[in-house]
Amino acid sequence: MGKSKTKILILIFSVLLFIFITAGCSRVLKQLVYNQRDDSYKNSVYESAKAANLKGVNLVESNEVENGLKYFEDALDYAKEYQELEYVGESDVSGELLSDAYNNLCWAYYLLSQFELSLEYGDLAVEILPNDSAEYNNRGNAYYGLGKYNEAMADYDKALEIDNEYSYAHFGKGLIHYNYEEYEKSLKEFENCLQNRPDDIDAYHYIIWCHYNMGSYDEGIEVADKALSIDKNNLDIYDAKGYNIMAKSGFKEAETYYKSIANNFNDRIEAQLLVGIHYYNNYDYMAALEYFSIIKDKFASNTDLNCWIISCYTALGYMDEADSFFQEVLEAGDATIEFCNHIGNMFTDQGYYIESIKYYDQAINMDKKDRTAYSNKMYSLYYGKRYTRCINHGNEMIKIFKEDYDLIGYIAESHYNKSDYEEALHFYERALMLRPNDDLLLSYISDVYAILGDYENAASYADQAISKNRNNETAIAVKRTIENRQRPIEVQIEEFVRTNYLYYNVDKDIDQAFQTKNMTTNLDIAKALENVKKSDDIFTFCIMDEAFDYYYEYYMTNVEHQGYEYMDYIRIYDFNTNTDDQIIEILDSIEEPENRILAIDLRMNGGGDTLAASNILDALLPSCVTCTLIDKNGYTYNYYSDASQIKFKKIFILVDEYSASAAELLTLGLKTYLNNVTVIGVNTFGKGVGQLVYEDKNRKLLVFVVNHFWNVREQNIKETGISPDVELISDEVSDYLDV
Repeated sequence: MGKSKTKILILIFSVLLFIFITAGCSRVLKQLVYNQRDDSYKNSVYESAKAANLKGVNLVESNEVENGLKYFEDALDYAKEYQELEYVGESDVSGELLSDAYNNLCWAYYLLSQFELSLEYGDLAVEILPNDSAEYNNRGNAYYGLGKYNEAMADYDKALEIDNEYSYAHFGKGLIHYNYEEYEKSLKEFENCLQNRPDDIDAYHYIIWCHYNMGSYDEGIEVADKALSIDKNNLDIYDAKGYNIMAKSGFKEAETYYKSIANNFNDRIEAQLLVGIHYYNNYDYMAALEYFSIIKDKFASNTDLNCWIISCYTALGYMDEADSFFQEVLEAGDATIEFCNHIGNMFTDQGYYIESIKYYDQAINMDKKDRTAYSNKMYSLYYGKRYTRCINHGNEMIKIFKEDYDLIGYIAESHYNKSDYEEALHFYERALMLRPNDDLLLSYISDVYAILGDYENAASYADQAISKNRNNETAIAVKRTIENRQRPIEVQIEEFVRTNYLYYNVDKDIDQAFQTKNMTTNLDIAKALENVKKSDDIFTFCIMDEAFDYYYEYYMTNVEHQGYEYMDYIRIYDFNTNTDDQIIEILDSIEEPENRILAIDLRMNGGGDTLAASNILDALLPSCVTCTLIDKNGYTYNYYSDASQIKFKKIFILVDEYSASAAELLTLGLKTYLNNVTVIGVNTFGKGVGQLVYEDKNRKLLVFVVNHFWNVREQNIKETGISPDVELISDEVSDYLDV
């Protein structure tokens, strides 16, 4: 009986166990199967991440950085996938995979000079603990690339805390000290680097330069010889040694040395270049050009050689010859992106900002993703005062490339220079998102808010800027402006007139004029100004209330343009902060201006912004001082034109007795510096002075006071005006154009 019962119980238990397995525990068995499969797949993902990182490292070390970058991105994708496959969040294994990928991406983007991205990935790598020396070193390199030397030094120090013999961190510290011209400290760090990497030629290279900059030329030559015993074919070492020989023994000794290097390495263009570069560095540009031209027969298509020939032409001021050589190289099919960027940079360095743009455009045509050419073009547009084009170009770059500080900054500054303050504020704030602790950006935002009359925000941003840099001059000035604007309006205007009015007369009771108890309206301010200004001064006045609105609504659009078969006619009614940008845009739009006539109509133009007139002169004149301002204390300030110039076949300027101030400045500047200008009309007004403006947007008040005299090459036309070359009195434009 007992045995039978036992069998029955066993049978029942077996049935229940079977039911349990099939109905419930089947999920456990399935999970065991799935886990085995997941482990296998996880292992394959792990191996794929490791393999992708290794492949990327090998490619980067073979100077195929962009190809290596793709593998690092794959490694990051595998690392994230591995993390998702784990049941415990981020483990040591997934952390290792993520850290490796982030660290390698930081390294690769640094080598590509994309330092913002490098820093972004460096931060992510350092967030994953524990850290090693390489992670801090690579992030330090990113900081170094961004010019943030204090942050870079801190990271290099952390790398050395982990491993005091980590030579790359010593190298980084050596670079920072070198850039600070702390050559003894730099020398020590590079020597520390050599203790662990005794064959590091780059460290030797900097040690030689440290000795050169410290004046220890014999030691520099000795170190160079030691480095050449390790790598006898390294021309950078030979070159650095040559500088020490030049400093110690003079030009001829160095020339002989460089020629010997050229003879020893007859088939290497880098060695041949050293002789010409020696001439160039010693300002013998013609000798350099002649030498480079001789070796071009052997190395015709070499980009470095072509770049040096361009450098010689531009250093000699032979800009037409430089352009002809560019066309020759382009037609031969030897022009590279580097060559196009180089000639653009050389033109830019000489002040030919607008002329440089066609070379950058050629580089862009060769590679639509060449960020260097895009950035160079933006620089030239900005410093060539083509602010609208700079903004448009910057917005185009945003579509192609990731935003960075410089890109957004140029757009913001361009809007600011166009007086588009709302747009400037928008882009400054976008830049601040990229660099939230930048005291300069904070102060710029503060300045714009102050201009817009929002003193609460202006004060807030100024305080933030000063908290990060107590010597920030812009923020301090904004704070001072805000304090000034909190005083009674009559006190502000009194100080403005007393400080800036050219004809201020200490004998007049200015205090009494501006301290009337009932001075509450803009009209009261205008009356007080009338009482203190010079009796015959018609250029000191107020614009207020409804006239203020009219001024901003209609005054800012004050240019007309009409193109004819052979001539372009431009009418300028007055000069304000936007006039120059409008005129320059029109001038840039004219095709082949050297074959066309330009007629500028300044009749009935009473003047306005001196800077606007000077900027138009800058566009039309070669390198010169466009005008000189002289204030009431005799201090002078010069406006300059750069070398860039829009040339016309002939320029006619139409004037009348109402053409004054900035209109006369534009006329006299063109007439003085160009030999193809004809002035038509009658004698101009003869103002010869400029104004400064006080503005209060909240009160709708503008106060203009005569602030300075101006002259063009020591000519001032105050009370005499400008005499026309051709006298003509007519209300019809066609009569002038017929002339």
